[in-house]
Amino acid sequence: MRFRLTTAAAAAAVFLVACGNSSPNTNSTTSVGGTVIIGVPNDASVSNPDISSDYPDSAIGTLVYEGMVISRLDGGVDPGLASSWDVASDGLTFTFHLRTTNWTDGQPFTSADVVYTLTQVAPQYSAFFAGTSGNIASVSAPDAHTVVIKLSQPYGPFLNALAADSGAAILPMHIFQGTDIAKNPASLQHPVGTGPFMMSEWVAGDHITLVKNPHYWMSGHPLLDKLIYQIIPSSTSMVLALQSGQLQYVDPDQIDQTNYPTIKSSGTLQLMPDTFPASDDLMFFNVRGNRPTANAQVRHALAMAVDRNFLLKSLYSGVGEVGMEAIDTRLKWAVDSKVNYSTMYPFDAAKANSILDAAGYPKGSNGTRFSLDFVVSSAHPPYVAAGQAMQQWFQAIGVKLNLVTLDDQTATVRVFEQGNFDITIEGYTSRNDPALGIVREFTTSRIGKDFGNASGYSNSMVDQLALQGQSQSSNAARKPYYDQMQEIIANDLPVMLILQRTDFDASTKKLHGVWNGDEGYGSWWLASLDH
Repeated sequence: MRFRLTTAAAAAAVFLVACGNSSPNTNSTTSVGGTVIIGVPNDASVSNPDISSDYPDSAIGTLVYEGMVISRLDGGVDPGLASSWDVASDGLTFTFHLRTTNWTDGQPFTSADVVYTLTQVAPQYSAFFAGTSGNIASVSAPDAHTVVIKLSQPYGPFLNALAADSGAAILPMHIFQGTDIAKNPASLQHPVGTGPFMMSEWVAGDHITLVKNPHYWMSGHPLLDKLIYQIIPSSTSMVLALQSGQLQYVDPDQIDQTNYPTIKSSGTLQLMPDTFPASDDLMFFNVRGNRPTANAQVRHALAMAVDRNFLLKSLYSGVGEVGMEAIDTRLKWAVDSKVNYSTMYPFDAAKANSILDAAGYPKGSNGTRFSLDFVVSSAHPPYVAAGQAMQQWFQAIGVKLNLVTLDDQTATVRVFEQGNFDITIEGYTSRNDPALGIVREFTTSRIGKDFGNASGYSNSMVDQLALQGQSQSSNAARKPYYDQMQEIIANDLPVMLILQRTDFDASTKKLHGVWNGDEGYGSWWLASLDH
């Protein structure tokens, strides 16, 4: 749930990319040193971004471990551990030239680490990289500083998929090989990375401290000395801590929209568009078995019973947009003009009632047609509030909605692993590419996977179109497949993009450079703090 905006270009290194080449340009007036305290709602569980995409696991992990490339908000990439690369004319062979750098234990980073990670770790453990790995024919290392990756077919988002925040952070083979990846100390409280920061202290349940890596390959960076992730479970307490100066940065998930006016009016704080790719609120319908939501007509009726414009205004103060199709419309090249949820499924209780009558679900003597379980994590107050509003709207069409609020882990297991729900709302990132962040919502291979296909929907045509859409080299060639896929999803409606969020970070005005446009969790290696 992040967006990005440049606020202090003079404080940021500027990447100039030409066939994978770049060099940082540090301005001499940049403030150097200092500590930034970041508010987080809960402790991290791991520090390895290849085995968890949860925040703060990935936010911390992608500062310690790095990918071959650094992702950009616009969907492009800048060089990371690969300083440059060459692409064969057929788009199938990529030759990466690696930087000369060391792991924080002093051992050299080599091509063997890349081969190991991309063949033995990321495909098995990363929810994001799993889809990418199916397109890789081979990963080889002709020498210690070169990696050659051959694809079995063209794959449009391939370079973007090699970023650390895409689940492809490179791990040290000499530390991980032959161990239990999830239980290795380097996945937990003792990571050994190449990134701009190193783990200094992890006090369970209280805070995690990262310090600058003095041997980071990007000369002169990071500018900050230290990042402290302070655990503050309450959103209200977090905003108060920001106002008092106890915190210098809070990400959007921890800020209630009602706090925006207070933050804006403060002379010391700022709201900045967040650094993560475009994010969405999705309403999943469970299509398994004989439950009412297995009926497409019922799903159509329920969609018409939800006032999405009201949700946008009440949950997000009108900041953002109502969803129009399966692919976030901010991915402009993939927009299908033939799909418009506002005209297909307008807020219309009378029409919804008529559809349910025709579908064979009459109202009983008590005015109720059937009941549904809306399962949601209590860690996401906007989704709980949406469920409460839906209870009233669904009552008007004869549907009783049982609101089931659970802790985050229990809700995840019940929805994604057990499939024991009727409706849920989840927040997903688009990853700035349909193949990386969107098709997982409704492709068969992602059923039963965390933050994948919660509905249990399976359509061989959708699966095929998703595959064809990613297996093209240009966006123009990919678009027709995604258009057709969206039209099927719009009619079947196993999942509905209800809101496109526009999220804001809150921080002290003394903080600069985090929002320069690189990496989803903030470009902290470029950040500076006024003294």
